[in-house]
Amino acid sequence: MKINKLIANNLKQVTCQIEKDSSLGIVGLSGSGKSTFCLTIADETLKRIVTLLPKSEYRFLFSEKLFSNYSAQAIESLPLVFYLKKTSFSANPRSTVGTHTGIFKEIRIEYAKYFKKIPEFFSFNNSIMWCPKCKGRGTIAEKECPECLGSRYKKEINDFSIEIMKKKYSIIDINNISADKLLEISKFLNLSFSKIKLIENMIKLDIGYLSLDRKINTLSGGEMVRLLLAEFITECQNSLIIIDEISIGLDHNTLLKVINCISELGSKNQIWLIDHSKVVIDATNKKIIFGPKSGKNGGEIIEKELDIPQVFCKINESKVEDYYIFKNLSKRNINIDNLLIPKNRITSITGESGCGKSTLVKECIIPIFKKNYKEIPYEIIGQDKNQSVTSKSTIATFLDIKKKLEKYDKNIMDLDLVDVEPLLTRDKVLKLQVNMLLELGLGYLSFNRKIQTLSTGEFQCLHLVSKIFEKNSEKEILLIFDEPSKGLSQNILNSFMKILRDIIKHSKKTAIIIEHNSYLLECSDYIMDFGKRKESIEELKLIPSKKWILEFKKNFVCNNKKIASNIENKKGIEIIDKDIEKVFQKYENIFKGGILKNFSQTAQWIYSDYRYEGIEPVIAIDLENQLYSKNTFLFEIAGIINSIIALTHTNNVKEFDFYSKENLCECCKGTGKIETIKIDEIIKNNNKNIWDGLFYEDIMSALKKYNFTKIKFLFKEIKKIENYDLNKNYSEMSDIEKEIFLYGYWKNTFYDSNKKVQRRWKGIIYLIKKYMRSSESIFKKIIKENSEETRCPVCKGNILKHNIPLDVNGKDIRSIITSKIKENKTLLIKIPQIKEILEILDEDTFLNTDVSLLSEKKQVILKILEIKYASFLGYTIVLKNTLPFIDDIQKNINEISKNNRLFLLDYKKISCTKEEILEAYYENNKLKRTSYLYEIFGYKKISTIINKIRKEKVCQYCNGKGKLREENLYENIDITETPCSFCNETGLSIEGLNTEIEGISIKEWYYGSIDRINKDLPDELKNLSLMSKICDLNKEQLIKLKEYLK
Repeated sequence: MKINKLIANNLKQVTCQIEKDSSLGIVGLSGSGKSTFCLTIADETLKRIVTLLPKSEYRFLFSEKLFSNYSAQAIESLPLVFYLKKTSFSANPRSTVGTHTGIFKEIRIEYAKYFKKIPEFFSFNNSIMWCPKCKGRGTIAEKECPECLGSRYKKEINDFSIEIMKKKYSIIDINNISADKLLEISKFLNLSFSKIKLIENMIKLDIGYLSLDRKINTLSGGEMVRLLLAEFITECQNSLIIIDEISIGLDHNTLLKVINCISELGSKNQIWLIDHSKVVIDATNKKIIFGPKSGKNGGEIIEKELDIPQVFCKINESKVEDYYIFKNLSKRNINIDNLLIPKNRITSITGESGCGKSTLVKECIIPIFKKNYKEIPYEIIGQDKNQSVTSKSTIATFLDIKKKLEKYDKNIMDLDLVDVEPLLTRDKVLKLQVNMLLELGLGYLSFNRKIQTLSTGEFQCLHLVSKIFEKNSEKEILLIFDEPSKGLSQNILNSFMKILRDIIKHSKKTAIIIEHNSYLLECSDYIMDFGKRKESIEELKLIPSKKWILEFKKNFVCNNKKIASNIENKKGIEIIDKDIEKVFQKYENIFKGGILKNFSQTAQWIYSDYRYEGIEPVIAIDLENQLYSKNTFLFEIAGIINSIIALTHTNNVKEFDFYSKENLCECCKGTGKIETIKIDEIIKNNNKNIWDGLFYEDIMSALKKYNFTKIKFLFKEIKKIENYDLNKNYSEMSDIEKEIFLYGYWKNTFYDSNKKVQRRWKGIIYLIKKYMRSSESIFKKIIKENSEETRCPVCKGNILKHNIPLDVNGKDIRSIITSKIKENKTLLIKIPQIKEILEILDEDTFLNTDVSLLSEKKQVILKILEIKYASFLGYTIVLKNTLPFIDDIQKNINEISKNNRLFLLDYKKISCTKEEILEAYYENNKLKRTSYLYEIFGYKKISTIINKIRKEKVCQYCNGKGKLREENLYENIDITETPCSFCNETGLSIEGLNTEIEGISIKEWYYGSIDRINKDLPDELKNLSLMSKICDLNKEQLIKLKEYLK
């Protein structure tokens, strides 16, 4: 992989070349640029792959994950990259270990076969057998459901039990057992080889204790990454796997086991590890060191790692005066009669991963503490930041200092905290807060930094500062830290322990730390060690830290093995002209069911019909399918826009990301166009205002459904901010007032304190179009007839929502992308992609030309150009239907094949497109492209008759819909529909499927072949489905059918 002048956050034109056959350790101080470097590469991989799909598809499936960095366009020889970290997982409360891994789905299918039911019968995500009280969640308001006791099912589900090894198991029982116990009975459940391998990997990675019903959002960061790792070891090959902080949550012995498993993954993939653990980094073949320091003083690759010594504060060895006393602690494997926590001391709880540390603190100590010490507050520092903040939360909002900062220059929000400190002359407390953050080594952060982008350790430092500066900070408090070492380098850990030690020394606070980091354990006053994971913990001794650390060092085991790494060389071209459909389907399943489903939750839903157990770098494209959707601009093709931005060498990377949803105009959603109406056709009197007869009565009647109070509120707020009066007569409005009145005000939303919601003015045209849809007025027809597409009045067609200028050789970038190529040819010709574009299109072409309107041939040439400039490495690229275009694409196909294996799938001797065949033989005939095959033989309206029968004889499960509704299976998707397996999506009951039409059962009409009604057919046609349409046939079949019809 070649990286050339990469800029992102604090990265300063990073240039390097990384071999593909070495494992790599990525090290440096917190904030030095390690994660930014890796994340930028992973984001670029995702962008290059998904933007090969039609734009409408990739915007819908990946809009939340699609980011682009113009400087990353220069990365060459890019393999398939996966970045494994805690946030790779769904926070969906319905997602469990079983549903996430697919193990539970296989078990449901086995139960369904055994009891002759459908698999959905055994799902807790639909209403067939879910608990009606909690609707399959198992909890209500985060408490165990009293009806199903957390099982998620109706009681009747227990009637369906399978006997395994002389013991009966209901689906609830199977869902409750741990992975290691599940392995023992896996052969009786007919689990696939890949799922058994996955369970074995979970056990190897020391998470075999997880049960299938364990909610994904309750896993620790370490458990999450290891579960992902277990899946990738099972499934992934020929890819670059970047693992972020694999050491978090792991004791030393477990970490050694995990490193061995990573080496197994490295036998068929390349491995990069970001970590602060010396044990992890020493297991890699090579190192890249970021530094020299953090923030603006980092972001470079340096030769030598900074040697930061551990700084030990004096521990408190004096006699403990008082304890917090906890009796009868019982939860899962915890059964302790009596437990003492020394007051005003630092006590660390350690032990093997999964031994019960978090259970002890969060589910035993805290509930008893709340009950027995009501007057004493407690604080879990850093507890799951994703639940405590929103996606818009920043350091400023979290510390509740945003109003204070408004007194200063606006730029203060974007400055590093180290540069902010000297400017804070007006507020003593604010200065103290910033000083403490600097002391903790977080001077590289800014007030505008999003909370959800902080590492766990960074967030815990921030949370600690927020609590220290609350009112009554001197009072007695119990502070609880869950692995504060996560994501922090030694310099910050030194500062963290110094500050914590000072707090404990000078106040009545007590600290409990859940931790594996040996430095933090040595800095504690006392240790409680669970040791190895056990069935039952009945006693925990309080050990002085000095005594414990001596024993730990005595038993320390070193790791001398190196992690393997390998990406296979793939190159060359192979032409396939047999079983075209079958071969393409195989690779499309790998592409969509393997890679794309791993990129987003929405893709898992949309591509649910594509099934593949593995993950391989495969791209499959049918060149005769839709390649580009509406509003795909020429400047988006092959990274042209990023190459134009690169000519400026700007550091303003994020604002000029033309792919990020956050940067796109909110009015036109980044299309550059909006659907409008000729407003004069619905204005009654333009000398009136909206409240006094501007529009006809039918229009106002429809607008009432939106509620006039909301409109008046928004008009008032806009006048307050901008002094634009939208209540005045239309004819008296200025041009800008008319524009806002008609098309909306997109700079801000406004908080409606009465209803406690944010509101936005989207324009009167938007409201009229929305609320006239259900109207029976004549104006509904008038609006439809007078609708038209126009350039977006907000972004003026340049698709960005901001007006930040970007000068490119004396012109703003907006002017360049909305102009003809020839108007900026001297500048644009420096870009290699443009040189090739000019061989396809003339120089009078606008850069914002909609490429979906170009000829099929030109679209194909552009798509191959995109693949070439994606500069993939180690992929299998499958292209179907290349023959009609081969003369125009052969040169670039040869280029692509130097680093990738290409399969060209074409029907022998058919050099025309399917569209050409349909137009030539099926447009001027009685048979149309949409005709059913059965119509050839004189059968009429079979599908119409089936639809009538469906209304009378409906499927008992899906009620005739052919699909079952399932609740909230995927992130940000409330309801999904899954195919009903009982009726195979027909919507018909068994009786309905057996009903005959023209002597043939409906079941045969759906699943039978055409030779059922005509035996005199060539072999190539006789197996076609009775319900196929002519346009469903492939090119070979269309030509055979044409010959048969002759």
